[in-house]
Amino acid sequence: MAVSLETMTANAAYFNVTPDEELKRLLIHGVLHLDGMDHKTNGPAEPMLRLQEEILADLAGENII
Repeated sequence: MAVSLETMTANAAYFNVTPDEELKRLLIHGVLHLDGMDHKTNGPAEPMLRLQEEILADLAGENII
């Protein structure tokens, strides 16, 4: 898996989030794809994207065992 730091920085600015948060989002997204998940759109109702945001929220709250 590869992450474009240039794209990460642009995405962070576009979505008004920190580069750290965007990197976490991209890494989670990539791992979910590697695990076989996919999505047809970028809509918030997509199950994979909902799971991505749930995992990101768990990381933000440090709810890790």
